[in-house]
Amino acid sequence: MYQMALRSLKKGVIYGPVHSKRLGRSLGLNILPPDRKVCTFDCVYCHYGHTVVQPFELPEPRFIEEELREYLSEEPEIDFITFAGHGEPTLHMDFLEIVKRVKKLRDEMAPNVKIALLTNASKLSRPDVAGACELIDSPICKLDAGDEETFKRISRPMPRIYLEDIISNIRATPRAVIQAMIIEGSTTNASDEQIKSLVDAIKKAKPTFVQVYSIDFPFPDGSLMPAANEKLERIARVIKEETGIDSEAYWESK
Repeated sequence: MYQMALRSLKKGVIYGPVHSKRLGRSLGLNILPPDRKVCTFDCVYCHYGHTVVQPFELPEPRFIEEELREYLSEEPEIDFITFAGHGEPTLHMDFLEIVKRVKKLRDEMAPNVKIALLTNASKLSRPDVAGACELIDSPICKLDAGDEETFKRISRPMPRIYLEDIISNIRATPRAVIQAMIIEGSTTNASDEQIKSLVDAIKKAKPTFVQVYSIDFPFPDGSLMPAANEKLERIARVIKEETGIDSEAYWESK
C-alpha cells in the first residue's frame, strides 16, 4: 500500500507557501491523498467538494520527512509549517510519528518557523492525536456552530460525531485556537441566535484565540455567500466582549 502511495503522492505532500492573513507565509503539508478528500466532516462550503467514503492510501512518515527536508534545504521564507490538505490530517494512522519527524526537522533546519494544525477537532481525543498536539505550536480548530442543529447543517459530520464532543476536545487541547467560518445564503450560521450559541460554545471551549472569517468567493450557484466584512468585525467584537478571549476578523481584500 505504501509503495503505491509513494508513487502517486510524489510532489503532492507539500504545497505553497501561500500567504495567509491568519498564518503569514504558510507552507502546507498534505499528508492525505492528493486526489481525493478524506474527512470526518462534509462541510457545506468545502471547496474540495463532497466527502466520499472509499478506500484510500496514505504516504508513510519517512516519505513526508524526505519531501520536507528537500524543501527546507532551499531555506524558504516561511512563518508556519501547517498540517492541512485534502480533509482531516489527524485521520492519518501515523499522525503522531509524522508530527515528531516534522518537529525534529523544523528544530534542525528552521527553528524560527512554527508548526500549525488545521483540524475539525473530531479526533483530538484520540491519545496519539492528543500527544501530537502537545508538540504543535498552534492547533487551529474548526468551530462553525454552537448548537447541534446548525452544526449538522453546516459541518455535516459523520455519524456519532456530536458538537458537545468537539467542544470538549478543543477545551482539552493546549494552545487551541478556534477558527469560525461564517456564511450566509441558503445555508447560514450568521443569525443573531446562531451567533449567540456560537459565543456560548466558545466560552465552554476556552481557546486562546478566535479567528472569524468567511468564504472568500461566492459559490457558483449563488446558494452560499460570504458574510459582510462589517458583520465579521461585529461577531469578533461580540466574542471578545462576551468571553474575554481575544478575537479577530479576517477577510480578503476586494
